[in-house]
Amino acid sequence: MRTLPHVTALAAKDTNSAGVPLKVCMHLADTARTDFRVMRDATALSEAGFEVTIVDIERDRLRSAEEEFSGVYMKHVFVPSWFISSRFKVWFLIKFVIMMMHAVI
Repeated sequence: MRTLPHVTALAAKDTNSAGVPLKVCMHLADTARTDFRVMRDATALSEAGFEVTIVDIERDRLRSAEEEFSGVYMKHVFVPSWFISSRFKVWFLIKFVIMMMHAVI
């Protein structure tokens, strides 16, 4: 993974010799469209010339699985019906790992 210093990040389009914008993928364990911090960061990166994708968890199955908002591509992973928030129970970690594996795949 290559990290860019602050000054170079502002000129992200110029750093790539092939002319292709650098890609950024953000993973979120909640709904992205309601998290204003994530959306503000994603739109700022998009305006700086990065190609931004957000993978998030969606509870509303009526939404589309993919959408684009303000130059940010969003991929939604729908919460399975068997997943019930059990943050302080033993099975939470196993359920979370399975859900994140689905998100990565």
